[in-house]
Amino acid sequence: MSILRKLRECTEPLTVKRVADLLDVSEATIQRWVRNREIPAIRIADTIRFDPGTLADWLERFSAPASGTGSQPSEPNTNGCKQGKFEISLSREEAKQEERR
Repeated sequence: MSILRKLRECTEPLTVKRVADLLDVSEATIQRWVRNREIPAIRIADTIRFDPGTLADWLERFSAPASGTGSQPSEPNTNGCKQGKFEISLSREEAKQEERR
């Protein structure tokens, strides 16, 4: 089952930890993305939650191929589903660079 399908089947808001696990980045990276408004989030006081449907829409837009590249994104690797880790169209190197920021 794809990441997007799993997100669309979720009915409860997701925590920072769960989203970090899904995207295979640190919780600090997710918090920074929220702070910089780079990822859709719900804030209630000091609590951050994510609507699974909105997050799935965001991932679809995020993983869409850039125009003019001529390449299609690879299918998400769901081999790590049981561990809660997934790959999206970012390469490991891009993810590491993003996490260092």
